[in-house]
Amino acid sequence: MRTVIVVLMIIVAGGVSNATTIVVDWGGGGDYETIRDGLGAATDGDTVLVICGTYYEHGMSVPAGVVLTSELGLPDCVTVDCGGNGRALTCSGTGSHITIRGLTFTGGHADHGGAVLCYGGANVSLEECEFQSNHSDTTGGAIRCDDSTALLDGCTFIGNTSYNFGGAVYFVRGAAEVTQCSFRDNEVEFMGGALTFDEGGEFAVSECQFLENCAHYGGGVACYYGTSMSFDGCLFDGNHATNGGGLYLRTGADVGPAIADCQFYRNEAVHGAGIRSSSSAPRLDRVVLAWNVASFEGGGIQHGTSPGRELVLNNVTCSDNEATQGAGMWLGVNGTVRASKSIVTFNRGGVGVALHYESGVAFLDCTDIYGNEGGDWVGAIAGQLGVGGNIALDPLFCDSSADDYGIHDTSPCAPEHSGGCDLIGAMGIACCGTSTEQTSWGALKAAHR
Repeated sequence: MRTVIVVLMIIVAGGVSNATTIVVDWGGGGDYETIRDGLGAATDGDTVLVICGTYYEHGMSVPAGVVLTSELGLPDCVTVDCGGNGRALTCSGTGSHITIRGLTFTGGHADHGGAVLCYGGANVSLEECEFQSNHSDTTGGAIRCDDSTALLDGCTFIGNTSYNFGGAVYFVRGAAEVTQCSFRDNEVEFMGGALTFDEGGEFAVSECQFLENCAHYGGGVACYYGTSMSFDGCLFDGNHATNGGGLYLRTGADVGPAIADCQFYRNEAVHGAGIRSSSSAPRLDRVVLAWNVASFEGGGIQHGTSPGRELVLNNVTCSDNEATQGAGMWLGVNGTVRASKSIVTFNRGGVGVALHYESGVAFLDCTDIYGNEGGDWVGAIAGQLGVGGNIALDPLFCDSSADDYGIHDTSPCAPEHSGGCDLIGAMGIACCGTSTEQTSWGALKAAHR
């Protein structure tokens, strides 16, 4: 055993000794003055360390197993300005893990992946990077990843544009994790203002912000056929689209995506301002949909078109949205929802929950539907009021005008007052001292407009 340990120590020590740090300094104080030359000299295990400054470069390739990092590891240290002349970086082929850390990429322009292209089984991490004002003529204004494994961690995407898919990022097949990233003011003509996930693959998005992005389908994010998706702890605020202001789902899957602990505020669309789900079976847990506006149907969420693919809501708050039909929720042809411990209140325009030609199906329990301008327990769901813990009472939000959908301790949705339903809605008790009282619709409109 001792011989084996000694041999392993020699092998590990040899591996470490072969790794080299290559310094790139535009001012001439390093091994090379350009990132291109530094990467050209690097091999598996090397680190290319870039001294702070602006580098006017494009058309570079990152070898497998190389770490490319700014000296401070922060994006305001190093800027790679492509000047509209091409893509900054390409990562391709199988091999050791590539890490790109602490750089800003701007002015990238390519057919696919304006700033970075990953393909052919590449394994890439982009950490603490910023992508600003890059453009793709087809897919991935900042990044496109094909058949690759990618991690985006702590990155910022601002003002990137594309024509077809993914104003900022386009993932096709492969696998990706996107965590603690921010996407603002990205735009695409067709699908996925910030992000598009397409053609299968395993993808997870957590603790990300999608702010004021724009597309025809999926102002914030679009998930297309065959993708396996999850969203956890994300904010969708102020995004715009024709279909799915915050999120557009057309995965073709019988299960998912899973959406948990997310908030959808102030998104706008014609159909499904917060979320539009078509040919998908999303599950929402502890999700808030509020202040979203659809000019036609589904102020909070629209779901339908695929028999057997159900929308599942657990502890969801859908309040203060607006639409002509289904101000809170619109169930289209073949649309089925199973909602439990959820709140649908104070939505403006149509009824709280609308079923297309009364052909959709809603199974509701421990759900509070109240104060919706077009009506509450009406139409096909009228017979469910008072059954299975369903109620029509003011949930007593702490301060919905400030996006605080926590409830008062005296709320009928609080665990102690819900008649055995435990907590109803996405948010728990967050304030105290207000008692339940009857309120007229006129007073409700004045309070929630």
